[in-house]
Amino acid sequence: MSKAKILFLTTSSISTNPRLLKSYLFWSDEGYECQVLAFRMNNWSDNLDDELTQKYKINIINIPGSKQAYSFWLKSSLLNKVLSYFKPSLLPTKYLAYASNKRTWQLIQYLRNKNLEFDHIEAHTLGALYPAYYWAKRYLKPFSFDVEDFHPEEKISHQKETEKERRYSLMKKLLPAAKYITAAAPLIAEETENLIHKKVITINNSFPEADFKIPSITQESRKLQLIWFSQHISFGRGLEEFIEIAWTFKEELDITLIGQLNPDFDNEIIKPKQDFIQVKRAMPQAELHVMLADYDVGLALEDGNEDYNRQICLTNKIWAYFQAGLYILATETKAQIEFIRPNTSRGQLITLEREKLINDLALLIKEKQLIKEAKEKRFTRAKGFAFEKETEKMKELIL
Repeated sequence: MSKAKILFLTTSSISTNPRLLKSYLFWSDEGYECQVLAFRMNNWSDNLDDELTQKYKINIINIPGSKQAYSFWLKSSLLNKVLSYFKPSLLPTKYLAYASNKRTWQLIQYLRNKNLEFDHIEAHTLGALYPAYYWAKRYLKPFSFDVEDFHPEEKISHQKETEKERRYSLMKKLLPAAKYITAAAPLIAEETENLIHKKVITINNSFPEADFKIPSITQESRKLQLIWFSQHISFGRGLEEFIEIAWTFKEELDITLIGQLNPDFDNEIIKPKQDFIQVKRAMPQAELHVMLADYDVGLALEDGNEDYNRQICLTNKIWAYFQAGLYILATETKAQIEFIRPNTSRGQLITLEREKLINDLALLIKEKQLIKEAKEKRFTRAKGFAFEKETEKMKELIL
């Protein structure tokens, strides 16, 4: 007897939604027939999408996500714009969803026109929640949702309070209908449970053990090798403050930044201090994880004042550093305090306050060789937290 067909929905691309990719690969390995409906952004992520699709033979339909399909883009943009002027309390759920994210309407159109077969829908990103709810209800099938971030409390640049109201409303109205809900971190699960009064299962954001290789011990004479990565290298991530202070120790530290570099950030922050900073392009996750073995310290710089979601999320980067055996410098958010404080061998908590960070970096350099020598021990301990452990929870979830 063949297993169920699972349809994955996202308003992101496959390369910028690693939790969807991990779930897709897990269920495929379990024998389920899987298909993804995602977006093609017509930017730097397209090449990464192609690499992942070819490497893992992903069954994917890509929706044009920018002006490459101009009429399609324009219709969704106009609908989103017009509906955004209405008070959220006056809009039916469908239009509330369209007002929140224009790609929601685009997903609905593709679902309508492609006539896809499925037994279960798994939705990632808030913009995919209403399409999953609607199509599951229409065909009397179950759906699930992954709360990767606590969406109402993410950074919102336009119509902040109105959009926050939309997001809270969509989650409260739609999530209770889900067969199950997962979350990327314990505190995100807790906030979601408090909002909808329904059990949420934490599937930690860790990665497969095979992604990482035994770390290399850098030579004693070398500088301490620090690394930070994200999709974008830009302002507002704590980097500018950290780099300014770390410059004091440029003879003892090297910093590598990985991601798409903002030109203004490059001119203002990096070029004046490029003697100890190296920038590398965004790269496939698997390539990045292997490369981490060559570094000593991972920077988990989160600005908890930027938005509440930053306080409660555990990012891909902190898990990747941890599993690669790196020593972690983590700013004091609620989630990172919970992650570091019970086991200080993982790293230390820092602030970006100048004098304190100077003291912390001086101590870090003093203990350079101990940090390097403990890499393999940290790497070995982290194996117990690999994604294989998290999948034991997932096996109890599906049909």
